[in-house]
Amino acid sequence: MSRYEKSCEKKSKNQSLALYREERFRQTSESTNQRVLWWSIAQTAILLITGFWQMRHLKSFFEAKKLV
Repeated sequence: MSRYEKSCEKKSKNQSLALYREERFRQTSESTNQRVLWWSIAQTAILLITGFWQMRHLKSFFEAKKLV
């Protein structure tokens, strides 16, 4: 009987370890997903700000040269 008890105990420990690893992996995945989201939002904002700045700069340049 003790052999079966040990086997069940070992399987229970392995299952607990698998559940722990799954939860840890899920937390890591969610954290990474959140970082990627904020990184892409920051890149988009920087791209829009840079484009707006370039348009204003070019407009003022051409107005100063009296080409527009």
